[in-house]
Amino acid sequence: MVGLIAVVAAASSRSWSSLISAFRIAYLLTRPLGAWLGDYLSQAPDDGGLGLGTVFTSALFVATMRGLVAYLSATRRDVSDRDSRAVLR
Repeated sequence: MVGLIAVVAAASSRSWSSLISAFRIAYLLTRPLGAWLGDYLSQAPDDGGLGLGTVFTSALFVATMRGLVAYLSATRRDVSDRDSRAVLR
């Protein structure tokens, strides 16, 4: 699954595919991955998980998303030169 996501990322960064297609494919691939990770973290060890519970797992996901948004806001690594020129107009 992660390998397929890496292929989509490489294809979109090399302009082998359209960005819209890459987004849709990556979205479809990350949904089951996120569901699996959430289940793995929250389920009891007897059921094959880590037993962190749903509240802690949700808090961990929220903290991760906030951290990523803060990082991208500070570094602007997600904005290309073309995007920044369009915003300035």
